Amino acid sequence: MDAVEIQISVPEGGPALAELRGLLRDHPRSRRLVIGSRSRRDDGSMGTLDVLNVVLTQSAAYGALAVALHDSLRNRRWATGPTPPTLTLTRGDITLQVSGEHSAEAIQRLLQSLPELPTVTDDPDTAPNADSEPAP
Repeated sequence: MDAVEIQISVPEGGPALAELRGLLRDHPRSRRLVIGSRSRRDDGSMGTLDVLNVVLTQSAAYGALAVALHDSLRNRRWATGPTPPTLTLTRGDITLQVSGEHSAEAIQRLLQSLPELPTVTDDPDTAPNADSEPAP
C-alpha cells in the first residue's frame, strides 16, 4: 500500500482539533500514525489549528484511525448538545462528513472509500523526465 494522506477538520475549529490531535496521538490504536497539522490566517500568518494531516502507511491504519475518530466523536458529543458532532475527511478534492452517529466500522468503510490518488515520487526511474519530449 502506498502512503495515503487524509485531512481532518472539525467545525468547532482550533480547540476541538487540538483535542482530536491529542486523542489520536495518545489512543492505543492510532499513536503510530503520522500526524501533522496546519494553521493559517487570511494574511498568511500562523493562526489557530486549521486541519490535521494523517498519513496512513498500511491497511491496518484505516481501522486504527476509524476507532480513534469514533472515540473522539463520542467524547465530543457532550459539547455539541442535541446536534451530533461532525468532522470532515478530505483526500484530494473528495470531502466526506462523518458524524457522531457513525460506528467505527462505518467510519473505516468511509475512509477506505476515498479514491486512490497518484503517489508523488522522487525516484528517477519512475518520475517524469523534464528533458524528454511530450508524447504525441
